[in-house]
Amino acid sequence: MRTILLVVLVGIGLFVSVTAINRRTRCKTCMFVLMTLKVAQNSGYTKSKQKDYICTWLEDNWKDPEAARMCRELSDEVIWSDKYDYILTSDRNEALESCQQEFGDREYCYGFYFP
Repeated sequence: MRTILLVVLVGIGLFVSVTAINRRTRCKTCMFVLMTLKVAQNSGYTKSKQKDYICTWLEDNWKDPEAARMCRELSDEVIWSDKYDYILTSDRNEALESCQQEFGDREYCYGFYFP
C-alpha cells in the first residue's frame, strides 16, 4: 500500500514539475519573440525574414525544438495580426500582458511579472 501511494505521489510530483517547466519555457519563448521582434522590425527585413531569423537563432542557441516550434507559431500570430504595431511598441510589462492575454486561450506567462 505504501509503495502504491509513493508511486502515485512521485507521479504527481513529476507532472507538476514538468508543467512548471513547460509554462516557464512558454513564457520565455513568448517574451523572447516579442522583445526580439521589437528590434527586428527596424532591421529592414520582411516580416517572414524576421520570423525565420529569430526562430532559427532560437533553435540553434536554445537547442529546444518545442521552443522553436512555439516561436514559429507565435511569430506568425504576432506578425500577421492587426495588433502587430501595438504589441511591438509596448514596453516589457505590456509585452508580458500580451503573452498572458492576447494569444487565444493559452496561458503563456500566468503568474510571471516584472518588478
